[in-house]
Amino acid sequence: MDDIRKEINIMSSCKHPNVINYYVSFVDETDLWLVMPILEAGSLEDILKLKFKNGIKDEVCIATILREVVKGLQYFHDCGQIHRDIK
Repeated sequence: MDDIRKEINIMSSCKHPNVINYYVSFVDETDLWLVMPILEAGSLEDILKLKFKNGIKDEVCIATILREVVKGLQYFHDCGQIHRDIK
């Protein structure tokens, strides 16, 4: 439980436009619930499956996506953190 508390504390301190916000968490009987915003467009995977069924051919589009992912990862690196659930 201590490890979960530490991770929740880290999540609550993350403030970056490329990192999803964490609002609150609670336990309901034996389930842990994390409350986070709903992403209107879905995850990047959802968008890619819907809009680019045959993959992305445009290098500028690929570079833009990767740049934004790297910005989020750089934020974690600068804070001395790792991320184990990139979507």
